[in-house]
Amino acid sequence: MNKTKITTYQKWTILQAIVFMLSVFVYWRFVASYVLFRHEEWQMFLFDREYFLERLVMPCGIARYTGEFVSQFAFNLTVGAFVYTLVFGLIQYLSWLVMKRLFDGRQSLFALSMVPSLYLMLLMQNCEYTMALPITFLVGDLLLLFIPSKRIYAEIYLLVTLPMMLWVTGVVTIPFAMIAQLYVFRQKSLSSRIMSVILTLLICGLLLTIIPLWLDYPAHSMSKGEGLAYEPSQNMISIYIYCVVVLLVMISPLIRNRLFSGDKIPSSTNVRMFVLSLGLLIVFAFLVPVTRDTEKVDDIRYDMMMCHHDWQGILKQNSNRPSQTLSAQVVTMIAMYHVQAIDKEQYLQFLVKTGQQPQFRSIPFVIANVYMDAGFVNMAQRAAFDAMESIPNYNKSAHAFKWLVEASIVTGQSKVADKYIRLLASTLYYRLWAESLSPMVANPQLVGRHPVYGPMQRFYKTTPDMFFY
Repeated sequence: MNKTKITTYQKWTILQAIVFMLSVFVYWRFVASYVLFRHEEWQMFLFDREYFLERLVMPCGIARYTGEFVSQFAFNLTVGAFVYTLVFGLIQYLSWLVMKRLFDGRQSLFALSMVPSLYLMLLMQNCEYTMALPITFLVGDLLLLFIPSKRIYAEIYLLVTLPMMLWVTGVVTIPFAMIAQLYVFRQKSLSSRIMSVILTLLICGLLLTIIPLWLDYPAHSMSKGEGLAYEPSQNMISIYIYCVVVLLVMISPLIRNRLFSGDKIPSSTNVRMFVLSLGLLIVFAFLVPVTRDTEKVDDIRYDMMMCHHDWQGILKQNSNRPSQTLSAQVVTMIAMYHVQAIDKEQYLQFLVKTGQQPQFRSIPFVIANVYMDAGFVNMAQRAAFDAMESIPNYNKSAHAFKWLVEASIVTGQSKVADKYIRLLASTLYYRLWAESLSPMVANPQLVGRHPVYGPMQRFYKTTPDMFFY
C-alpha cells in the first residue's frame, strides 16, 4: 500500500514539474516577452576581461554579470524564453532539493516549491528588476545544498561563506543564512533556534555595513540591492517581502513536522498541504495581470514590435486595445506608413510635430528607432545617446550602439563608427552584424551603393543639419 502511495505521489510530482516548465515557457514567450526584450535592450554584455572585472568589483556584481549573460539570449525571443525557463525551472528544482535535504520535505509540498519562482515572475513583469535577482536565489540555494551535516563544520562553513555571499547577492542572502541556522540547530530547543536566527540577523546587518566601507563603497550599496533592480531605492520593499516568502516556503516542512512528528502525519494533512500549494499557484496566476502596469507594458510592447518590424502586429494590437500613450501612437503611425496605409509626407509631418513634444521621450528608445527609420540620421544619433543615458542603472545598450554605428557610417564619421563596431564585436548576437559593416568604414565609397545607407546618406547631404530636436 505504501509503495502504491509513493508511486502515485512521484507520478504527480513529475506531472506537476512538466506542467510548470511548459507554463513558464509559454509565459515568457507569449505573455511577458516584452520583459525579455527590455532586459536585452537595456544592456550590452561584452565577452572581454574589462567588462568582467568592472562587474566583479561591485556589490552584487557577480550576480549582475551572470544575469546579464542570461539576458543577452533574449535577442531571439524564443531562445530567450527557453533560457529563462531553464533558470526558473532550476530555481524550483533547487528549492525542492533544499526542502527535502534540510527539513525532510514530503511530496505533498512539491507544488509549494514553485512559489519562489512564481513570485519572481510576478515581480519582474513590470520590468523593474534585472535577471540578477533570480541568480541571487540560485546562489542562495547552492549555499544551502552544500552545508555540512555536522554542526561544527556547518558553523565554520557559514562563517567563511556568509561575507562572500553578502557581497555576491546582497540582502537576499539573509533568509538563506537564517534557514541555514535553523538547520544547524534543528535538534535544539525552540529558544535556541530563535536566538541563533537573531544572532544571524545581527551578523548580517553588521557585515552589510562593514563590507562596503572596507571596500570603499557607499554603506547602502549592498543593503539596497545594487544591481538587482534598475532603481533599487524604489523597489526594495518588494525584495524584502520576497525574502520573507522564500523563508516561509523553505521552512514549510519544518513547520509541518513541528505540528506532526514523524510518521504520525495524517494523510488528510498531506491532502490539505497539496491543496494549499495549488491554491497559492492559482492566486499567483490571477495576480499576474492585476499587478501589471498597463501603460508601461504597452509602451514596451510597441517598442518590441517596432524593433522586430512586426507592423501587422502593431496595427492589430492598436485595433484590439488602442493605447493612449504618445509613443504607442507614433509606433502605430510608422506601422501604417510601412503597410502603405498613409503616404510618407503624412508620416513625416506627424513625426516632426511629435518630435516637438518633450513628453515623447518617456520611452526614448522609440524615438531613436523612429528617426533612424525615417532617415533623420543626426536626430537619431542624438536620440540614441539620450536613450542610453536614460537607462536607470547606467548600463550601455547594444541597441543604441547599433544606431550610433549606422549614423556614424552615414555621416562619414569613420573613426567613430570603427570604435563602436569594435565594441559590438565583443558581443554574441551583434558581432556578425557589426563586422559586416567594417568594409564600409575602411572604404566609405561603399556606403553610397548600399540599398539602405546610400539613400540615407543622400538624404542627409541634401537636408539641413538637425542634430537637436
